[in-house]
Amino acid sequence: MSQTYLSRLFRKYKNMSFNEYLTAIRIEVLGLLGAVRYAGALFERSEFAPA
Repeated sequence: MSQTYLSRLFRKYKNMSFNEYLTAIRIEVLGLLGAVRYAGALFERSEFAPA
């Protein structure tokens, strides 16, 4: 299988290039990490945090 064939196949089923897909996944992961960090910071300031 050639790179061109795989690229066309990916675009056909995902309606975006592999690089666009990878960028979207990276942005999503960074957003999730940001949410986890924010939740962790809130927990540390709460009454439930270990002393």
